[in-house]
Amino acid sequence: MRPYTPISSIVCAIRTSFTQWLHRQHLGRPYHVIDAHIVALVQLMNSHHGICTVASCQGHHLGARPPYVYFKATTPFVQALEAALRDARSKQELNFYWVLKGLLDENCQLTFLLSSSELDERVYSIFWAPYMFWRGRKAIDQDLHTIGRLISEGQPAMTARPL
Repeated sequence: MRPYTPISSIVCAIRTSFTQWLHRQHLGRPYHVIDAHIVALVQLMNSHHGICTVASCQGHHLGARPPYVYFKATTPFVQALEAALRDARSKQELNFYWVLKGLLDENCQLTFLLSSSELDERVYSIFWAPYMFWRGRKAIDQDLHTIGRLISEGQPAMTARPL
């Protein structure tokens, strides 16, 4: 255990204050406002019949929040998207490992979460913030664009039927 010092106390107080300010900045926004770096993907997903996004986040390195899209869709659409993600991974078209997870919402209805388990772990790393400033945001944005392209190119099964 490190000894208590006034400097460590000040650093801790500044970090806590900054984190609280950051959360107020992002969490204080109206829920319908979509983060700028993920808005194109969310709009594309919502433009497909049978897909409805529920929540999303572009990822915030200072708030330790990874990017994700939480949505409702038909099973054939999700299966086709998973196949497209696997194909893109095998062709090294994605910078990060993206996964789809099935979850039950508050009404016990099946919903899906598109996220990167790799980024889920990295956002809590002390070394991630400098990387995020340097290359990470660009790599995440490239992946979000690639996922949008996979959806818009769509395979026959991705033309979702109404929910």
